Amino acid sequence: MKQTKKNYGKKPTTTVSKQSTNGNKGNALRNRYTEKFIRPTEFPARSGRMTYIRKDYHHIIANMIPLISDGTVSIASYIDHVLTEHFKQYGTVIDEMYLEKQRTSTSVSAFVGK
Repeated sequence: MKQTKKNYGKKPTTTVSKQSTNGNKGNALRNRYTEKFIRPTEFPARSGRMTYIRKDYHHIIANMIPLISDGTVSIASYIDHVLTEHFKQYGTVIDEMYLEKQRTSTSVSAFVGK
């Protein structure tokens, strides 16, 4: 049996999509992005939970957010907005996948009392 090498420890290739923000269309895109993502959240970061992200993503976000938000937005706020948008966009399919797996897995209560 041939074993495959894992890519652990190797730096992932990160590319950022380069969309032009020149002209009216670009300004509208920039404004939408700012309204959705570059604003503080209602919850304090300390009330959240710690999680890990790729080192290169953290580097990009940590350098980008203070500059484009004039220091008014935290990394936690930015990530919260990105995840909120993700769940808005994909929430229905995530729910469907979750419910499908939930129906096919055997619950603990099925074994109780046997």
